[in-house]
Amino acid sequence: MRNPVHQSYCCLLFLLLNSFFMANAQHLVKGTVVDENNRPLPSVNIFLESSKKGTITNANGGFSVSTHLSEEELTASFVGYRSFHVVVTPANSVLHIRLQPLPVEIDEVIVTNLTAAQLLRKALAKIKDNYRQEPFLLKLFYRARLEENDSVKYIEETAFDIIKNYDDHAKDRYFLRKNRHFWMINNYRGFLKGTGVTDGVKQARKLFDSGFFKKYRLNYLPSTFIEDRRAYVIEMTKGDAPEGTTGKLYIDVEDLAFVRIEIYDEKGHESISQYKKVGDKYYLVSGKRKYINRKLGRTIPATGEFTVTEIIHPFAPEDIEGYPIDREDILSQYATQDADTAFWEDHAHILQDEDVSRLLKQPDLRKEISFRSKPAVDPSDTAQYAYFIKRLYTPQLAFRFSSDGLKDFSSLNFNLLSINNWINSEIHTRMRNSIFQFSVSALYHSYIMAPVEETLSENLFLSFHGIRSRMIPTLFNRYKQPYLYHVDDNAMSTFKSDNYTAFMRLHTVRDEGHYVRAFQIEEALAKTDLRNHNNLLDYLMIYAMDLFVNRNAIIYSPSLKDVSPIDKKEWEQPLLIDRKKSWVKYLFEQDAVYDRHITRQNLTDEEQRYLKRSSWLSWINLLSPQMFGIPKFRLGARNSVTFSLNYLRVPFGEMFGQNIWLMHHYGQLHGIFVKQYRNFDKTTWGIGYKLYDVQLSRNFYATSSLIAWQQPTAFAFKTDSSFSGFSVNQLFEYQLLPDKYTNRNNLSLFLGYDYKTKGYMPESYYLNPHFQVKAGLKVRLK
Repeated sequence: MRNPVHQSYCCLLFLLLNSFFMANAQHLVKGTVVDENNRPLPSVNIFLESSKKGTITNANGGFSVSTHLSEEELTASFVGYRSFHVVVTPANSVLHIRLQPLPVEIDEVIVTNLTAAQLLRKALAKIKDNYRQEPFLLKLFYRARLEENDSVKYIEETAFDIIKNYDDHAKDRYFLRKNRHFWMINNYRGFLKGTGVTDGVKQARKLFDSGFFKKYRLNYLPSTFIEDRRAYVIEMTKGDAPEGTTGKLYIDVEDLAFVRIEIYDEKGHESISQYKKVGDKYYLVSGKRKYINRKLGRTIPATGEFTVTEIIHPFAPEDIEGYPIDREDILSQYATQDADTAFWEDHAHILQDEDVSRLLKQPDLRKEISFRSKPAVDPSDTAQYAYFIKRLYTPQLAFRFSSDGLKDFSSLNFNLLSINNWINSEIHTRMRNSIFQFSVSALYHSYIMAPVEETLSENLFLSFHGIRSRMIPTLFNRYKQPYLYHVDDNAMSTFKSDNYTAFMRLHTVRDEGHYVRAFQIEEALAKTDLRNHNNLLDYLMIYAMDLFVNRNAIIYSPSLKDVSPIDKKEWEQPLLIDRKKSWVKYLFEQDAVYDRHITRQNLTDEEQRYLKRSSWLSWINLLSPQMFGIPKFRLGARNSVTFSLNYLRVPFGEMFGQNIWLMHHYGQLHGIFVKQYRNFDKTTWGIGYKLYDVQLSRNFYATSSLIAWQQPTAFAFKTDSSFSGFSVNQLFEYQLLPDKYTNRNNLSLFLGYDYKTKGYMPESYYLNPHFQVKAGLKVRLK
């Protein structure tokens, strides 16, 4: 006989589980929206009041939105129409909504009491009251499309999370959940300029600044209704010109809040932002941007529209989904659509228009459409995916210091490079035109920073050896080159006789600085993947000009044309008027008398041939795939490799280098470095190995290197003998101050050491055995 208590317990458990699954089950609400004449209404805002989810209708008036609530109030609203409210349930989830227009009126009181400009100023002043100042989370769906000759050429769909607020000093933070894209035979992705998520209120203080009120005329239009609330409509036109930027501003009568902002210009571009009052604050709920590409006689409209699918406030870090990205990122780099059919069925919150749906369904056209993912990686392989999307550069400043102070040549170049990267980042951020960006960057590196770096390297080197000099750190002088001066001939002759190797190094130290900075840039490039277009853009905007200038500076012209001296006092003349002829002269003739100006007549035929040969060999410095933006070469499924070749004039002759970086299993970088030290009679070898960023614990990393060499005895140009030496260094990094919403750390502290025996290294002023301790920090600025 069954136990009645047991039966009751099982029945109750069944009912509770059934209620739980029913309460958490998603059901789809879909339908169409038409006007009073049964014509489809596009861009109607659809909002679920309880779950704070939303969407907009497509060009055919269709919509689809999901909810986990068994009963939900749905609101459909459109400018100038009475809002429609209905309670939806799983049994009532297919809707046909007809919106009725509301009568328009001109509010005489406001028109007479406040001008349109005064009303706009009041609305701007109320932004802090009407829009949330503390962070909140938006979940958003975005779709962009490109058309040409009435034919769809490209479609991109993206699911975002955005941390937002309307504080003037806070930037929105984007998290990419998913991205997918479709394109025809040709890749039209580059024409998506001018699209993206737009928020007129966020930009209102910049758009409607004091200059705006001088340039634009503001007039009242008949008022309307949005969300059953009266809204003033202000028309903006640019002065008295018949053509120019125009727009409409919809401002709520009671709250003086912007509920819709429309901006159009004479080129056909447009930007629309729509807002909704939820509780006591207004939130962005949908928008649209249109940009007309006109290139080479072609007209290609790019349209991007978005809808906020969920508003979360307050929110916790675990509510955030997706990977942190920059707003300007090329989103297709994170595409993972091949494995995400279920995701897009649930998250494509703006229904495809009939023409697009038909296009994607037709078998004959599907053959012409590429539906593919970039990168071509398995999204489930988090190691590979993390390696691929690891960002080459985020705005930061990093500095290193050592127990040697300014005598640490390696840290000096690291700090100079950090400053250059940050300035290039600022140029890229503040100047939108790419040609202008490259032009300003080229001017900065060629005419400002490179001369400063060269003279600073030489000045500190002389100071290292107890000689004080002055600098002309600019190209704008009669010699058209930066130089040192204010040291007389007797002091230089003494320097040469007392320390011949250091004297010879004065000829090469500026090139050694270029070599060290180029090597440090290539190390940074080797840690990421330039197949990712975002990283490639980072390289082009942040590193490319710096790397090109540093490598190009070590390429010498084979011309032996003499430099014309300027009639100045001895101590006002450059210490080395023609550096390359002076280098080869004293390389071959150690006992020659010091002369500031070595000419072609002072060189023997052998010395001239050697100098020309050296100049031709310097073109080896162009052999760097990374300098041309070429990604690492694949070695199987999980490994990749890149390299660079180097040539450098050194105090005892020449140095050749072959640098190889191997990325193993997507994340562990190894460096192998081979050197040849060549004097007049003999070639000796060196080899080094470097292991980058080994994770010792959660926030603790170590980079270690070991280099061994054989170099000419006494650093002499004409000797058959050699000596051995080595260098070892380690640098530890501890990451702290984690970002509240991401796994990024905002501060890194560095501590390490360098030890070397006797030997020449381009990155160190020291030739004898030396030990130093290094410390530093890196601050993320974004």
